[in-house]
Amino acid sequence: TGTRNKWTGYSSDLDGEGCGPGMMYADLIVRHLERAGIACFTGLHVEGGNNWHVYFKKLRQAKVMIAIMSPAFFKSVPCFKEQLEARKNGLQVIPLLFELEENGNPPGAVEGGGAKWIEAYESMVGGEDEQAAHDTLCAFRLKDDNDKGLKLNSEPAPPNTMLDRDLLFKLQGRVRKTLDEASEGSTAGPSTATFPPQALSTMGMAQMLEARMAQIEQSHRDWSGEIAELESENRKLKGFELRSKELEEENRRLREALGASSYAASNT
Repeated sequence: TGTRNKWTGYSSDLDGEGCGPGMMYADLIVRHLERAGIACFTGLHVEGGNNWHVYFKKLRQAKVMIAIMSPAFFKSVPCFKEQLEARKNGLQVIPLLFELEENGNPPGAVEGGGAKWIEAYESMVGGEDEQAAHDTLCAFRLKDDNDKGLKLNSEPAPPNTMLDRDLLFKLQGRVRKTLDEASEGSTAGPSTATFPPQALSTMGMAQMLEARMAQIEQSHRDWSGEIAELESENRKLKGFELRSKELEEENRRLREALGASSYAASNT
């Protein structure tokens, strides 16, 4: 999560234990995907009293792993183990670049960057997960893959980040397309149909438009609710204004009555 506190080099404790910018990035991604009807699971969904390892059970049921890349990502052994498990279970990994290093380099591309991941890998050398752990390091450019095609490109490419422009709608379309392709592959078997690149491009665009329409509809519902609340408040204000005018009229009449009474008393 990239907790910002004294232990991590900050002058004061900005975040609570286990909290940080990464938590907010995850929440942002989940909200956008769920608006498009895409079910998600993160560590934020692990309820109090449960061990975070329940995450791995959900991971094995997933099709797509979204990696939120930041300097803190490569300092976390649990993040490495999650990526390792994703690779072992054949998930499609989509790295999203949210933060750069202080010198402007991509996350992990600094002296000592990824040291925690490399230490975790070295502890697995000679074990059954050695190759998968090695390939995980290669995927995130912490080891040379010798042109084996293991490297993953981030979205967007540095020095841009997901916070620089609105790429979340594009992500909705990409995740939806990946899930659809995974579903087709699991049901079609060896005779899976193939499509020309132009068709795939058109299909992807249609899915992006569907995701955009879902977002617009949700925004419309949100705005409709806010407009209804404003109209209700406006009606209340008009009611107050009307009552205020009534009270002013009653006050004017009372003053006139008191004035008339005083005049009558002075003439008796």
